[in-house]
Amino acid sequence: MNVLLILSALKKGWEYTKGFLALALKYWYIVIIALLLAIATSLRNDVNKLNAEKDALNSNIVALVQKQKTELLGKCETGKLFYAQRADEHAYAEERAVNLYNALIDSEDVAEKPDTNNKE
Repeated sequence: MNVLLILSALKKGWEYTKGFLALALKYWYIVIIALLLAIATSLRNDVNKLNAEKDALNSNIVALVQKQKTELLGKCETGKLFYAQRADEHAYAEERAVNLYNALIDSEDVAEKPDTNNKE
């Protein structure tokens, strides 16, 4: 009979142990899930920070590109003005050369044709 009581006590002890182990296992599942949620939250925060940094970098890139485009446009405008002025100077020099040449030709024509109306 003592053996049956001991076996019965061991069986009840095992059932309590199984219940305790099941409860401990559920506890560890809850702990693991909580840790995974914390990790997921941390990762989500990291992703949000990276997205914010990416947006800031994109804004900076857009601003830099716009600044470079503006500077390049300014240089182009300066170049166009320089070459327009040079073209104007060449046109003026050409017009002056043509006028001087025409004046020279006209003065030679006058020198070659004596004034016949002169009574001297």
